Amino acid sequence: PPWDGRWWGTQPAQQKPPAKTIAWEGTPRVMATIRELLTDRSASVRAAAVEAIVSTDNRESRGILRARFSHETDAQVKRAIALGLGKMADSDALDLLTAALRDPRSDGPLRDAALEAVEMIGSQKAAVALAALLGEKSMSAERKPRVIAALARLKDSSAIEPLLQTLKTPSQEVRSAAIDALVAIVQGKQAPARDKVMRAVRPLRTDAAVEVRNRAIAAAGSLGDREAVPSLIAASEQPESRFEAALALAALPDVRALQVYLRGLTDKNTDLRKSSAAAIGKIRDQAAAVLDQLAVRHELPPEAIPELRSIYTGLVPVTSWHVLGPFAFDPPPYLAAEKPIDLSATWNGFEGKRVGWRSAEAVDSRGQIDLGKIYSNDDDRAAYASAVLESPTERKAEMVVGSDDTLTVWLNGR
Repeated sequence: PPWDGRWWGTQPAQQKPPAKTIAWEGTPRVMATIRELLTDRSASVRAAAVEAIVSTDNRESRGILRARFSHETDAQVKRAIALGLGKMADSDALDLLTAALRDPRSDGPLRDAALEAVEMIGSQKAAVALAALLGEKSMSAERKPRVIAALARLKDSSAIEPLLQTLKTPSQEVRSAAIDALVAIVQGKQAPARDKVMRAVRPLRTDAAVEVRNRAIAAAGSLGDREAVPSLIAASEQPESRFEAALALAALPDVRALQVYLRGLTDKNTDLRKSSAAAIGKIRDQAAAVLDQLAVRHELPPEAIPELRSIYTGLVPVTSWHVLGPFAFDPPPYLAAEKPIDLSATWNGFEGKRVGWRSAEAVDSRGQIDLGKIYSNDDDRAAYASAVLESPTERKAEMVVGSDDTLTVWLNGR
């Protein structure tokens, strides 16, 4: 298709070229010939015909591929058809693909291709179909983790109940995969679903299998399960769970775990050192008195002291803002910065659209606000952001701000 006049990004050469989707006068004849070759005597020709249909994204041929799938005798061509149906997002193929997954006569590579295709098709129907396989006796314990991993990537809530049932399976590989999948699905979901998963996973922190215990420990941090803090502190003393428990505790900043964070500051693992430092930074006011006592008693690890100095002298990002926009870049409307901000006020924004203040959270640990995600990445736009910082005493302080474009800052009306 011709260029539509819109930019295609700053690295066009690193992207795939546009698909050739515009028909010409020879297209119908060519595609008819390719479809006929799906029944050619030569398996290599049939495979080439499948590849041609998929590479041209000829979705009118999906029904023919579905019909051919059941009759195809060559294993390699059959796998190509399965993957092709997935790449062309053929939701009508879900039943035959899941049937291939169930069929004990299907070889391993075909089952793998069918599973990949179902995942590519996506949708709630795909999630329901895969979740149903978990209860099938024909589904081996060796393949179930792969099905569960696919459910994790689909992130559909319909899979929660079937996955909860698999937490009771004898296979530790299946239990471990189910924990990870449940965490992936409920993150960002409403509290009831998340709380249900937390309750189901808690007993597994004492599972007989070390891998299952560690996945349940990691889940406590990912799900924000603060009830787990005491048991995580205990787990951090066990050699087989020390690392996982320390990372989970770092995700749940709590002064009770300060000794674990101090240990993490000197760990060889970079991620654990960074996570431990971030956790202390979030509780630094609560931790200050405890650290003073440890210093007096000479109980602070000497290797941790430089990092602690950095934490207590470093900048603390402002992570919660209200933003207003977008506006035309020149000139944006005048806001009386010397007066309190009225968060209920509305303004005429870009192209006259009425806009109001909205909440915005930082997208990273440095406190950056991504206006492109909130509004758009269009050029020549402006926005305001407001945050309130309270200091119990009058004092001098350092403030650092930055932008990849023009920036004006007001502090206390100046």
